Amino acid sequence: MVVLVLSLACGVVAISVWDKNTNPAIAFFGLGICVLFVIPVGIIYAVTGIETTLNVFAELFGGYWYEGDALSMNFLKTYGYVTCSHALQFASDLKLAHYVKIPPRQTFSAQMVATLVSTFICTLILKYQLTIPNVCTKDAPFSMSCPSVKTFFMASILWGTIGPRKIFGADGQYRFLHLGWAVGIIVPLLFWGAKRLFPSQKWLRMASPILMFHAPSMMVPYNFSYLIPSLYIGYASWVWIRRRYLAFWSRYNYITSAALSAGVALSSVVIFFALALHQPTLDWAGNRTYGCENTACVRLKTAKGSTFGPTEFH
Repeated sequence: MVVLVLSLACGVVAISVWDKNTNPAIAFFGLGICVLFVIPVGIIYAVTGIETTLNVFAELFGGYWYEGDALSMNFLKTYGYVTCSHALQFASDLKLAHYVKIPPRQTFSAQMVATLVSTFICTLILKYQLTIPNVCTKDAPFSMSCPSVKTFFMASILWGTIGPRKIFGADGQYRFLHLGWAVGIIVPLLFWGAKRLFPSQKWLRMASPILMFHAPSMMVPYNFSYLIPSLYIGYASWVWIRRRYLAFWSRYNYITSAALSAGVALSSVVIFFALALHQPTLDWAGNRTYGCENTACVRLKTAKGSTFGPTEFH
């Protein structure tokens, strides 16, 4: 609670001093969204391993409240969606520590220290990245084309500057997408009813509407090739090893998962500073660019003078 109060106070002061167009109350509304949804989203995360993020909900809410103001919408998105996501990551760490018999007080202390240190490290890294010539463009060195950053930026334009009312409102071009709210309510109820009616059907136990709807969203901004390696590792762990060596799997599965994540992070640092930073000439299949890796692939081109979608918003 002390950390929460101090962090909230810092956020309110920062908004009040730095940005004069945003009401500091936005921090309280954002945290209110997090408090309201963190437990239901956490339950889904614990059961399925999928974090049903609140970014679209926060963008929709912020876009209606601060219509035409992308910066204010991003503040609400940060305090609502990012706070909830980090809370689930903290809980996930505590869960892993519980499995490996690390006391929760020591785990929480380590989390606090790591968070404080990463605050300064991430800021310094971002400051350094902005000095890289052509960063976040197709000509960027080290393949720093920033796909996720571009997605976040486009969301700011779509939900903030233009606003959801003009796109998804009564006269908006994509107003029918609101049917997704009804689909999201009805489909889980259909699955629940089918499982009650046919309890002996094993495949129904494995079928999850959350998995079906969430999987395609993972393709943005990356493509399917980024996800294939995890498929092999996941099958080996959760199917092959779990069926044959359950005791071994129960003891080492989550530790191995954390080790793989840490290994990827450490190896990326070593590879960047030892190799990529010096831009050596290494020609092999793993570092050649194929398809739409670093460029915008266009299937159909619009005729001269024409546009895709509405020409203006009323």
